[in-house]
Parts: sequence; C-alpha cells; structure tokens
Amino acid sequence: MCAREGLTQGALRDRAAPMPGIDLFDWHLVPALSEARRAGIILFLSPCVLRGVPPYLACMPGMTINEVANGKSGCKRVIITAVFFVMGLGTLFLILGFAASAFGAFFLTNQILFAQIQSVVITIFGLHFLSVFGIPLPDRQVRVDAGDQGGSFFGACVPGLAFAFG
Repeated sequence: MCAREGLTQGALRDRAAPMPGIDLFDWHLVPALSEARRAGIILFLSPCVLRGVPPYLACMPGMTINEVANGKSGCKRVIITAVFFVMGLGTLFLILGFAASAFGAFFLTNQILFAQIQSVVITIFGLHFLSVFGIPLPDRQVRVDAGDQGGSFFGACVPGLAFAFG
C-alpha cells in the first residue's frame, strides 16, 4: 500500500499510461470480422461457387469425380491436395503481407517521386492503348502446357499461388 494515496501496487500499475505502439487486435474489429466470416460463408454457399467445388477438388489431384467417389484413397488424396492448395494460397498472402509492410515506409517517404514516375508510365501506356506507338511486351501471351498426366501435391500448391494473384 502506498501510505499517501492508499493504493496497492496493482492499482498504480493499472493507472499507468498505456504503452505506445500498434495494437494487433482491437475490439472494434470484432463486428467486421464476424461480418466478413458471414459474407464468406454466404459466398461459398452461393450456387455459382458451390457447384464448382467438387469438380475443382477432383481436378486438382488429377482424378475424375467417379474415381474420388469409388475409392477411399481418392478422398485422402483430394483432402491432402486441397490442404496443399490452401497452403499455397496462404503462403502467398503471408509473403505479400511481409512485403507490403517492409516497403510501406519506403513508398511513403518517396511518394512525390513515385507520383511523378506513375504519371509518366500511365502516359506511356495510354499512348500505347491509343496505338500511337507499340510496346511489344504487353502484347505477347505466355502459356504453360501441363500435359495430360495427373497432378501432384506440389502441383496443387502452384495453382493456389496463381489463384491468390488473381
């Protein structure tokens, strides 16, 4: 007890000013998180998404829907492949989050320079769009031929990465 104020050490600690910094979790975020979860469930259960899930899950391991339905090992392979797909998706989002936080301060300090560079790039692409001159790089196509063989666990991770990029 403090003799002068009659307070315990715990009460003194509770009255101290909060530490400066960034809060990782704020209770104002709870309604937004629950709303995002609800919207995600509704989106997943919508007819345009849900009807494509079984063929998509069967396609990732390189199996037909009948092979998955008839065999116990088929279900195990689909689950493992789906887990690797989600891991690829999560890996990309994690890397993008780290990169965004690492470069954020740099972009903020040089925002005037980046605004000038953006104006030049947008002007160049606008002139390319209007066919004033041609830039060969944006006009080419790149495709990968995966062949007709079945997929692998690592092969499910790569579409997860590509799907995350949009």
